Amino acid sequence: MKNKDKYHREWKKILRDLRKESGLTMKQVSQRSKIHPKLLSEYENLELKGSLSLYVVESILDVLGYELEVLLKEQPDFSAKKK
Repeated sequence: MKNKDKYHREWKKILRDLRKESGLTMKQVSQRSKIHPKLLSEYENLELKGSLSLYVVESILDVLGYELEVLLKEQPDFSAKKK
């Protein structure tokens, strides 16, 4: 499996888990971030075709009270090759 696919799956889980922990619905996050509900759903359910947008990820995280830089420091390095 490609590293990109692994990266996308991990972000899907992170975004969904953080939203649920915050107690917000998809509709609330969509309204506050000004991200279309369908796009938000595509991000959480990994139905998005193409690459994740940093702008969209940051907009979602901002509504949830998180910073992208902090989360990136806590994430594993997906670019590292397995031995």
